[in-house]
Amino acid sequence: MKQPSQRQLRVSEKLRHILAEELQRGTFGGDPDLEHANLMTVSEVRMSPDLKNATAYVSCLDNSREETIIKALNRNVKFIKGPVARKAELRFTPKLYFVSDTAFDYAHDINTLMKDEKVQRDIHASGEEE
Repeated sequence: MKQPSQRQLRVSEKLRHILAEELQRGTFGGDPDLEHANLMTVSEVRMSPDLKNATAYVSCLDNSREETIIKALNRNVKFIKGPVARKAELRFTPKLYFVSDTAFDYAHDINTLMKDEKVQRDIHASGEEE
């Protein structure tokens, strides 16, 4: 997989800041599913090489509503795209996609696995052999 260019990384980070700010404001056309959208964070934005598509990875404090909020964000992209277009100062405003960020859950699972008694025993056993 090709690494993102410096331009992709710069634009991604700029969009992440803009989206986080807009989510904190919570002005999304009055969708009731987004009433508490300010209780989420945008952990990463990935840009396509042509900068026409942006995928925002979002995690919510309320895991039980995360799927509902992600669907609502994707339904209300038109209300989010306006402020993004004004603040991003890009030639073309990228098409936005919101997805759930599972990186924190994955890290938690790995941490739990590493603390498992059997794994710890194997780690210590392999350390003694060296």
